[in-house]
Amino acid sequence: MKYLFSTMLILSAMLWAQGPVSYYGKMQVNGAFIRSPVTNKAMQVKGVSFFWSQWGDGSRFYNENAVDRMAQDWKAEIVRAAYGSTGYNLSDSAGIVNKERIETVVEAAIKNDIYVIIDWHSHSAHEAEETERAKEFFAYFSEKYGAYDNVIFELYNEPLNTTWAGIKTYAEQVIPEIRKHSSNLILVGTPYYAQQIETVIGNAIDDVNLGYVFHFYAASHSLGSFSGNIAAVQQAKLPVFVTEFGTTNADGGNPNACNNATPPVCVNNYDTHSKTRTDDWLAFFDSRNISYVAWSISDKYEGSAFFGETNRSFDQTVPENWTDTRFMTASGEYVMNMLQSSYAKAPWNTTPILLNSEKAAATGLRASNNMVYIDIANPGNAILNAYSLNGTLLANVFSGHLSAGSHQFSLNSLPKGVFILRLSQKNDKTSTIFIKKIL
Repeated sequence: MKYLFSTMLILSAMLWAQGPVSYYGKMQVNGAFIRSPVTNKAMQVKGVSFFWSQWGDGSRFYNENAVDRMAQDWKAEIVRAAYGSTGYNLSDSAGIVNKERIETVVEAAIKNDIYVIIDWHSHSAHEAEETERAKEFFAYFSEKYGAYDNVIFELYNEPLNTTWAGIKTYAEQVIPEIRKHSSNLILVGTPYYAQQIETVIGNAIDDVNLGYVFHFYAASHSLGSFSGNIAAVQQAKLPVFVTEFGTTNADGGNPNACNNATPPVCVNNYDTHSKTRTDDWLAFFDSRNISYVAWSISDKYEGSAFFGETNRSFDQTVPENWTDTRFMTASGEYVMNMLQSSYAKAPWNTTPILLNSEKAAATGLRASNNMVYIDIANPGNAILNAYSLNGTLLANVFSGHLSAGSHQFSLNSLPKGVFILRLSQKNDKTSTIFIKKIL
């Protein structure tokens, strides 16, 4: 089945009548959950994080096309712009470029009607000098974008070398800068790489629209080691938001991870992607309406980079490459499939038929109103199958000889929902469309 999806082309010119932000509105904390003021129900969104904005492995992805592809092709409901904060001021030359990268992502997210996290990506924000720069940063971005329902502010990525009390002191200095301009959701990291989330219980920050951050990397962190603490935070009526997770080892799938021994002992953690453990984590979050964001949109040579395959370059300027699994790590392919599958069930997804009509017509396959139309240039045998988004065969719509010309078949036998139609002809010619049946 992996081969099937490696050869499929999930076509991407979709009809976007409505995105998640138009459907849900501004995220609003309500006890243990984040609520939509439009539906008046607990809500959950799923998406992807950019890499550190100041480093070449990730910075070149800070462009409108990358956001378009994540929103329109991968079906991310939220993206995270990870501002690499160390040593930069907004006014110096490097800081200006770094700031502009964040602005590009934010504006593209707004255009795509998805959510965006503006993240102060740091391990030391609680230190006095960095706190002042963070205050300036969030004052600027909250004034510029704080009126948009799309925008979320993450004050501190993964705190190290401090307690929750120290993080809280930092947050209480930065939050007023945001609240001068915006009532949008604020997220705060928790101690030790945002894993000791239980430390906030009994000492929460006094703000009406604020949540607490948890991070995990599935190959290193078992669900059983943390699920009780996460449940306890929600039981204390405090919301949890996973602003970063990986399917790999906690070092991000470092291909040359070395310890401090003399001489150092090194291992290759590149292929530490764990589907089973990631599935367990995400099922747990789904059961509790906890939103999550995957790391990372990057082509760095490490397992958690979506496009991090060694000895391969990823050409971001070619839209077709963004869903070509030959360019992806196991993690990237997993995250893309997860987001596309979630999109099938998303309550805001009301578009009846999704297809790239121009490309589908050129390859002889199109669909409309629960009918599929096939144009055959040369007579011969053909197979038309319907698959679920995870590659399970749902039905054989047609199998046999087709004469040259136009043919049509009913889709009434297929279930309601999103699925993939794949036409196979002789000489291994294939054509694929991605549709949603609502009738």
